[in-house]
Amino acid sequence: SKDSNMVKIELLDKPKYDSSIAIKITNWGTYIPEKELHRIFERYYRATNVRGDRHGIGLGLHIVKKVMELYAGWVEVESDISGETSFIIVFPNKFFSFCNNR
Repeated sequence: SKDSNMVKIELLDKPKYDSSIAIKITNWGTYIPEKELHRIFERYYRATNVRGDRHGIGLGLHIVKKVMELYAGWVEVESDISGETSFIIVFPNKFFSFCNNR
């Protein structure tokens, strides 16, 4: 359903994230074309299917990526034609060990 207000947040427990803490945020709205997924974290990039359609200048996801890099983590994205889009933010366990020792 386009432009849904529902958001799902999950803590992932997958072998891929064994030495990390992974949080998955999913919403149901606008599909991000597969050929553009690798570009959406670029500064000022906006997917072709939302240009002129939505407010924004293409900085939000770039900032998320840079913040995650500061924590030695990363961000991933998944999107399908139904409009289900998920962002997975991954923090290394060493980050939480550092925080607990302060």
